[in-house]
Amino acid sequence: MKMNLQNYEASCLINWANGKGARPSRIQIEPTFKCNLKCLYCGRNLKKFDYAKELSDRRWKSIAKSVVGIGFKNVILSGEGEVFSEPRRTLMLMKIFKKNKINGSVITNGTLLNRWMIRDIVRMKWDDMVFSVDGSNAEIHDSLSGVKGSFEKLLRNMLLIKKCKDVYKSKYPEICFITVVTNRNYKDFPNIIRLAKRVGCWKITFMPLFNSPNISSHKFLSLDEKQFSELGKIMDEVKKLSVIYNIQTNADHLLERKEEIVKMDSKEDNVKKRAKMIKQKPWEPCFQPWLTMTLAADGTCRACCFLHNIVDNVKNKSLEEVWYGPIFNKLRKDVYNNGSVPGCEACAEPVILRNKEIERELKKRKMYPLEFKGY
Repeated sequence: MKMNLQNYEASCLINWANGKGARPSRIQIEPTFKCNLKCLYCGRNLKKFDYAKELSDRRWKSIAKSVVGIGFKNVILSGEGEVFSEPRRTLMLMKIFKKNKINGSVITNGTLLNRWMIRDIVRMKWDDMVFSVDGSNAEIHDSLSGVKGSFEKLLRNMLLIKKCKDVYKSKYPEICFITVVTNRNYKDFPNIIRLAKRVGCWKITFMPLFNSPNISSHKFLSLDEKQFSELGKIMDEVKKLSVIYNIQTNADHLLERKEEIVKMDSKEDNVKKRAKMIKQKPWEPCFQPWLTMTLAADGTCRACCFLHNIVDNVKNKSLEEVWYGPIFNKLRKDVYNNGSVPGCEACAEPVILRNKEIERELKKRKMYPLEFKGY
């Protein structure tokens, strides 16, 4: 049974505000930098990765035990690589976390699974599998994934999971989609809802393209104002279908941000405009530095997956030393005093939605806004 993370995280924040500190709630782990796809919108396209620097399976096993020991409540296996590019390592981590009753999510492109892996995942009752689905058919999806045949493999594996869950009479793993909004697939969103119904998906998060850090390199995928106008009508159909099929989406929130996204296509320099957009009043809620940690395949440790210039490392430190250490504490102070730091402009839709959920929980307790002692 899943715990109420918003409730727990609100309590953690209140402890921080009272000067007590608190252990982290969530950790995002990137088991590998490797990926088998070439998604056109992906930030990894501008980077070079040294796969030789990835932590060994033995070190990952030790880290997994530390995750259990420090008291994390939720683990997300994800990152700039495809987690099942290292299937043995990823399945090892999943088994350790589930054995210790930690809630877990995997974000995957779904193409590297096989029936034996799927059987293990269903039998261990892994909580969530989040699939990158950018089209309801091969033509659209494969044009964005950059690899022909990726949709066929993805669909086959999602249907295998559904079948395997029926065999073992299990509701787990629950299936979710992440769909990046581009000018190649936005008209297909109602069909993606129908696909979600077919494979047993209960939730879809539509990701605005402009959140990705390499905005200039994928500008050719951005929606213009006319297409955003069309998107509004398409999302009306999405909302109707989501009610019929009982599928959760962030359609309303995406449309709320429509004006903000359209502004990004103006002639004004994007970097300056982005900096202007994220300038917040002190302590407008990003709660992540008090709740989350991101651990990359080479041991690099960040408080947020987007803050690539604010890093520590677990090669010679424990997770606890990083969490309470000077680098993370300075970030907390900067976010509390300034509302944001460089990198916040790339924030992803799931993180924004998560912050809003926690804010609502704090307001229910009449504990918002918080004031943090020592800052």
